[in-house]
Amino acid sequence: NPSGNPTKEGNNDSSSTGLPVIQIQTTNPKDPERPLAFVTDPISDSVKIHAMSYNSNIEDPMYKAPDPWYEVCNVTVKNKSGTVELDNLKAKVKSRGNYTTTYDKKGIRIKFDKKQSVLGMHDGKKFKNWVLLAEWKDFSMVRDYASYNLMRLINDKYYASDCQFVEVYINKEYWGVYL
Repeated sequence: NPSGNPTKEGNNDSSSTGLPVIQIQTTNPKDPERPLAFVTDPISDSVKIHAMSYNSNIEDPMYKAPDPWYEVCNVTVKNKSGTVELDNLKAKVKSRGNYTTTYDKKGIRIKFDKKQSVLGMHDGKKFKNWVLLAEWKDFSMVRDYASYNLMRLINDKYYASDCQFVEVYINKEYWGVYL
């Protein structure tokens, strides 16, 4: 499992940690034989181009990796108490980032068809795009969380992302905790 965490057994109806849960289910995968390929395979084109300047081995499998693509999915969001806030909404989902697309657990972008409020973040404001940070390199999972919250505390004149931890399931497979 890409999260590096043990796979959770049973259903994913609620979180055992008390965190909100985001469930992503592909509806018509580009590669039906590998429905998770959209979050396991892509590597950002900018990373491949940058790597070519250091590595002339064109046979490196990284260069053959596809660019990130949007996969049509249904997304369900449950709050800490397990109450469904967004139920099976249509969205486009893809891996996101630059160098982080080379990690086993990639960041994820969710692009809803219509603006949505997610878990009360940003004072309930609605946005089409929401990002799930994988926190792959920060095993403490506190650096980004602390930075975003500190910025919101000390400066109310400029935009600072709101954030919270969530557990993520993709096609009923546990992918771990994301920010």
